[in-house]
Amino acid sequence: MLRGGGHGITLQNLDNLWTSALDSYTVSKQNLDRKSCDMYKMAESAQKRATGSRSLVLLAAAISFLFSVTLWFAGNELQGTFVGLWVPSILSLGSIVLPRGESS
Repeated sequence: MLRGGGHGITLQNLDNLWTSALDSYTVSKQNLDRKSCDMYKMAESAQKRATGSRSLVLLAAAISFLFSVTLWFAGNELQGTFVGLWVPSILSLGSIVLPRGESS
């Protein structure tokens, strides 16, 4: 028997306490499978939204670039340069706002 602080603590009591604590925190396998499935679906939908948002940012940058080149060769060099500055601004905004994911 271990004596600590005036209380008699036996190894059997510690084992029973440990077992009861573990039993109170166990989750049924069916409940765990359902939760992991829900988490997977949420992660998958978030990844689809992020992919769509990245595509939108790249599309906006490409349109800005094409518009800039069109203005430049149409004789409006100053406006073409101004619109051309939108491309890095759009890409920078996209890199700041959009979440980063794992590279695959």
